[in-house]
Amino acid sequence: MKKQMSLVFLLSLSAYAIEPEMNARIESLENRVENIELNQVLNKLNFGGSFFNQYESFYNKRSRTDLFASDPTKQALNDDHDQYLSTFFMRAELNFDLAVTNSLSFFSTLGMSKFWNNDGRQSRSNNEGSSYKSLSGSYSIKDSTARFDVAYLRYHQKSSPWTFALGRMTTNYGPPLNQLDGLARTGTYPAMSYNVILDGVAAVYDFKEIFGEKNYFKLRLFYTPFLYIDQENRSEQISKNNDQVDSQADLINLLGEFTSEVVPHIKRVNIFYSLYTVDGYYEENRQDSSKDGIEYEGTTANTLYLGLEDIAFSGLNLSYTYSQFSVRGSLVEGNANSYNHLFNINYTFDNTFNAGDILGVEYIQNDDNKVPTDGTTLYVSDFYNQNNGEGYHLFYTLLIDRSQTMRIGYMNYHQRASEFYLNDIESTAQSTYLRWKAFF
Repeated sequence: MKKQMSLVFLLSLSAYAIEPEMNARIESLENRVENIELNQVLNKLNFGGSFFNQYESFYNKRSRTDLFASDPTKQALNDDHDQYLSTFFMRAELNFDLAVTNSLSFFSTLGMSKFWNNDGRQSRSNNEGSSYKSLSGSYSIKDSTARFDVAYLRYHQKSSPWTFALGRMTTNYGPPLNQLDGLARTGTYPAMSYNVILDGVAAVYDFKEIFGEKNYFKLRLFYTPFLYIDQENRSEQISKNNDQVDSQADLINLLGEFTSEVVPHIKRVNIFYSLYTVDGYYEENRQDSSKDGIEYEGTTANTLYLGLEDIAFSGLNLSYTYSQFSVRGSLVEGNANSYNHLFNINYTFDNTFNAGDILGVEYIQNDDNKVPTDGTTLYVSDFYNQNNGEGYHLFYTLLIDRSQTMRIGYMNYHQRASEFYLNDIESTAQSTYLRWKAFF
């Protein structure tokens, strides 16, 4: 009996001694499993972003014309005082991309832009209606509130030429704007087609099996609705003089993208053609309050972008964008057409002194009747959105290192009066800016 008791005692003592070691091993195994699971999650996630600060000195000399001399009531709508601004502002953005499955991915960008020590601005422009503030997202330089500028799901199987996407997509900052910072194409549509953020549904067909390895062609169909909902009550329509505004206007865009890498002495040739049409959209700032009924408008836009990259493998890039807008509606006699042009030429240095630096110039010319389609470029000046005018933009981008750039630029443009926008002010604007940007 004593021997049995001694054996039980020894076994208990052994188990007591082994227990801490077993617990440590179990804890180690649990930590390893948790680390494996965490690594699996992190492998699905991709983080990135950028942060920039900019100083801009802006001067706009304005004078009144006699465009509405026969109707003095319209002159009161426009201020003819000269404007001078000396400003600092910033933008921060964080990108979070997730591979949900092998065929389903989620992309998002959280952004914020604001003037230093200034908060509570209402919108990007005083002519921006409430239904169109979404187009600027966090680029409106309003306040320190973060907003999602990108949030969409993409479905694509590797064996299929089809891709489908749904949500808030990368419809802004398209070519050639990315070249100012030496970046690859970041936005889907040419900037002169529209440079705004749109929510919608897209279907893409890739013809890669037809054109070979170095010629690429895609067709992209994009649908987005403009919605007109009361700002105070989400279940009510907007109304004007007791007339209710239709709650939806549909925009459809067809984009053809052709890229070739077989043209002699040119690294890459890009030819993009965008056609979009929309009818029945409502602009609260373009309503005739003296008349009953709603003034609806429609637009058809054709945009052609031609880009030549690394010409003669010298670092020289050249692009030309042509856009034609046709506006129709109760406030327009017939169709109001505009023909607009944007030239961009830039050179990337390749030497020991300033390798990677970019020197460039842009020239823009917009007709009267040009639809304002730039909602996300970050400048005080309205260079890309001017109406009935022309101007040029000189810039030099300094590559500090692989994650930092500094750009200095000068814009000068002249804008004439516009009967289409009931603007009897002629102006000449000059802007000088310095931008420092970090990528991570």
